[in-house]
Amino acid sequence: MKTKCLFNLYARVFVLLFLATFQSCEKDDVVTNDGQELNSVAAIKEGTGGSTVLAPEPCIQRCLVAGKNMNVGTVDVAVNGAGDLLVTYNITASNVYILETHADLFNSIEQFKQDKKLSNGGAIPGKFNFKKAFSLAAKVTSYTVVIPKSYVDQYSQSGCVSIATHASLSNGESAWAGICSDAPMGTSLENAQQFPGKNWSVYFDFCLDECGGKDFTFAWEDLRNEGNDADYNDLVIQTNATRSGNQWKLKFFATARGAGVDHSFKIKVPMQGIVQILGANGDPAPAYTSDGLNYIITVFASTKAALPTNDVLPHTNTFPYLDCVPFGTRDILIKVDNTFIYNTAKPYEPFISVYPSGVAGVGGSYDLSIFELSGQHTWTSPDGKIYPNGILVPKDWRWPVEQQHITGPYPDFPQPNWAANFANPSLAYDITKCQ
Repeated sequence: MKTKCLFNLYARVFVLLFLATFQSCEKDDVVTNDGQELNSVAAIKEGTGGSTVLAPEPCIQRCLVAGKNMNVGTVDVAVNGAGDLLVTYNITASNVYILETHADLFNSIEQFKQDKKLSNGGAIPGKFNFKKAFSLAAKVTSYTVVIPKSYVDQYSQSGCVSIATHASLSNGESAWAGICSDAPMGTSLENAQQFPGKNWSVYFDFCLDECGGKDFTFAWEDLRNEGNDADYNDLVIQTNATRSGNQWKLKFFATARGAGVDHSFKIKVPMQGIVQILGANGDPAPAYTSDGLNYIITVFASTKAALPTNDVLPHTNTFPYLDCVPFGTRDILIKVDNTFIYNTAKPYEPFISVYPSGVAGVGGSYDLSIFELSGQHTWTSPDGKIYPNGILVPKDWRWPVEQQHITGPYPDFPQPNWAANFANPSLAYDITKCQ
């Protein structure tokens, strides 16, 4: 009788332990807005402090701050090939572990309030749609939340979303992620976007195109006020800008030069958040100066040297009957911190310094910017029409051949979206010869 009772007792204890373990595992699953589990995608490796999700290189990184002024780590944001948003919590403080994560997206404060995720007290992490809990024994220091593309699309406006990320930590503190800065008391989130309400909850914005390369092409007519032939091939520069974590990679191609004079090609970038300016892919570090608010980086000190002329004519890649001269290239790597703000629409301001002497650095010079980005620098044609000196064009744009007015191949110039009407390709340079 005694043996039977002991057997029943052991059986009941086993069942209770099994149910408790099962319920604990259920609590640790990632839940989407429609209640579907993503535990097979984002399972935690117990005891390793890691996630099985292999997130791509982050596009942006924000401070994870606990107790209002203690920097305990970062929140990284990336996008995978399927268009899912990957939000990764990384704890860098010693002996601090993640007990809970709460993340969500929204497109307006009013919408977040209507969804009952924001009250007069501030944001309510427990109402966020993406939640995960961990045991202290797991010692989790890194975890990736997978937010499906369908959910991202639901809340994004013009490709941008607001992201709320909260964590409960083993040291008893709550942590929020946002743009931070150093302060006498530690790390401050005062510059972060604050939720309305009594608590100190914050959020940050993210645009999907921050995860991809941004391509620009610039072209100039390099005479001031008048005298240009309007072929816009005096200088053509193709560019690519990619933000990846704390690195900002810039690539430049000098593709055409139809000018008799020399230029320097430069970019102006805000100083805030820039830690270091380096060369990349074997290129030496570029020369740069500062005006107190911006760094002025010299990409090509001499466009003649960057894109050497052929032996027949003092122009490069503008005469249709000549072969393409290889493009001049320049790679720059800019290291940034969490205060750096990446404006994908205008990551920097490009301009050229024109040297009427014909030699870069010799004699006086004047600067010409891109009109669409600065609203400056125009010239007047003989018939009284006002045109911009520098123009922003699509990456695959074909520039007019030498001394061909731009309205020949592009009759809509300079109206909006003029480059879409490519009416006469025979009047533009055949760039397939350069590929």
